[in-house]
Amino acid sequence: METPRPPTAKRIAAARERLGITQDMMADRLGLSSMSYYDLEVDDDEAFMSLSLAQLRTLARILGVSARTLVSDTNAPSAETSVSMHELVARIQALVSAEHITADVFGERVGWDVSNALSNPESAWQEWCIDTLRDVSEAVGISWRAVLPDS
Repeated sequence: METPRPPTAKRIAAARERLGITQDMMADRLGLSSMSYYDLEVDDDEAFMSLSLAQLRTLARILGVSARTLVSDTNAPSAETSVSMHELVARIQALVSAEHITADVFGERVGWDVSNALSNPESAWQEWCIDTLRDVSEAVGISWRAVLPDS
C-alpha cells in the first residue's frame, strides 16, 4: 500500500497566495497551461507525477521554499545530506556494473527509462518527475529527497 502524499497542493496554494501571485502568472512562469497549474493546487499527486524536477525546482524558487521542503512529509527543514544528480547516476552505473545488467534491464526493474540520465545526468532534471526520482533512488539505496535542492 502506497503512503499518502504530503499536503503539497495546499502548500503550493498557500505560498502563492502569500506572495500575491495569480495562478495564471505561476502557470506562465512554469511553462504550464492554466489548468495544469490549477491541478497542482488541488491534487497532491500532481507535483509528484506531472512536474519535471526542473519545474519543481523553479516552483520552489518562485515560492521562496526549498523543493525538498515543498514535497516533504513535514514542514520541518530536512536534515538529510544532499546528493547530487551526478552521484545518483554514479550509483546507478555502479549497480548496473556490479550486477552485470544493462541500463535497459535496470530501467525495467524500476519502471523508468534511465538511459539519457546515464549519459547526461543533468537531463534527469528535465525528464524525470518526483515519482521517477523516488523509484530510481530507492533502487540504489539513496533517499530521493536528498537529491532535491534544499535551498
